Amino acid sequence: MERREIELIPKELEEKREREKRLRTARFVGFGFLGLSVLVTVLILSVVGAQTVLRDNLLRQISGKEARLSELASTEEKVVALADKNVALTRIFSGRSYYSILLEALEKSVPSGIEVTGLSASQAEATVELSGEIQSYTELAIFLRNLVDPGKGGSLFTQAALTSVTFDPTKGTALFIAEVTLMENGLKKGWEVLLE
Repeated sequence: MERREIELIPKELEEKREREKRLRTARFVGFGFLGLSVLVTVLILSVVGAQTVLRDNLLRQISGKEARLSELASTEEKVVALADKNVALTRIFSGRSYYSILLEALEKSVPSGIEVTGLSASQAEATVELSGEIQSYTELAIFLRNLVDPGKGGSLFTQAALTSVTFDPTKGTALFIAEVTLMENGLKKGWEVLLE
């Protein structure tokens, strides 16, 4: 004899419960996927937002650096232009002769009894020709000594020579012509002298 089992719960009910169970499981899985999708979407949006903020900050920094670089480039151009001007001015001033130095040296050298009436300077030969009038020959000797005296004109002149002396009996004076040799680059001034 075969034994049969008696089913107390009808098969349809059991299948219905089984379907509901599967449906509930599918809903949980669906809600889980939905929650996971929302979570992943939020994470992606927050990462994209953070990257956008970082990119914007970097772009701001780059534009700030570009502005600074353009400012520095402008400054560099000005510095180069000033350096070029400095070189040009140095060439101009170093090549220029300052005859005021000559006049200052002569002023220190001329004694009171001598009148210098003419001055002719030759830059190429580095000589100066002086002409004037004297009351006595001793004053002329003092004048020539003063021209080469380091405390007076000797700071500029290296040699002084008398070219001619002519006595004028009507006036009782003598006319003289003297030639003095300038020290090399004696009429040039350095920058430190120009700034005084």
